[in-house]
Amino acid sequence: MKGLRTCTILVLMAVLAGCATNGTHMYVDGKCISCWNNPLTMETLDYESVGANNYTVLSWHEMMLEGLSRTPAQDLSLYGEDYLKSRIGNKVVSLRNNEISYRKQVAQAETDLNSALQTHTLKPAYQATVSSMLGNYDFSKQEFPVTFVDAFELPGGNNIERLPRKITVNLSNHAALPNLAMTPDQAETFLAARKNARGLYIRYVIEITGMTTPSVFDAKVREIQFIDVKPSMVTREEKEKHAPFQAVKI
Repeated sequence: MKGLRTCTILVLMAVLAGCATNGTHMYVDGKCISCWNNPLTMETLDYESVGANNYTVLSWHEMMLEGLSRTPAQDLSLYGEDYLKSRIGNKVVSLRNNEISYRKQVAQAETDLNSALQTHTLKPAYQATVSSMLGNYDFSKQEFPVTFVDAFELPGGNNIERLPRKITVNLSNHAALPNLAMTPDQAETFLAARKNARGLYIRYVIEITGMTTPSVFDAKVREIQFIDVKPSMVTREEKEKHAPFQAVKI
């Protein structure tokens, strides 16, 4: 039985070597299952496999925890109410009508925040997928100009008082990011298939490089992924599921 289990694990590891050995990605629901360092723990590579989209999604929650972890010892009881607000939003207004229930949930939120902070680690890479626009094809450069962002603004909630209401992640190398390159024939086929639609998604794989304040971080783009999906066709959550058709390491 033990031998069979060992054999199965070895087969899985060989199968999931995928992009590490031959450059081919295996996608399931848009996730590159061949881009894991360890197929058992499903840990992702440190932006070594071009086109992978298994990185932790950049979020207010993730950066809020990072800000607290970089700040001298905090009295977490100050943030329990804000943490609850960040999780339930405007529902907090009606919840306050029952004072005892509200205070119990605030206390639980404080406990949850402490647990989240204890297990938090800064990831080697994050991904953030946002909508963009194609410009007119440039024949001399053989590329489509695209719209890049220079920063990500991560909202926490308008009712928050002590934790950051918004966290900004500035991209230090946004001006040097590459446009969408393809030959004129490829560009013609690409636009025809999309019926000349100009909207698409761009996924940024980024590394956090510093913190100015708990609400302002610096980051560097390590990879750009172009996703052939019209922004109007997917929800905010679904945009992270799609595999890229072109990716460029920076």
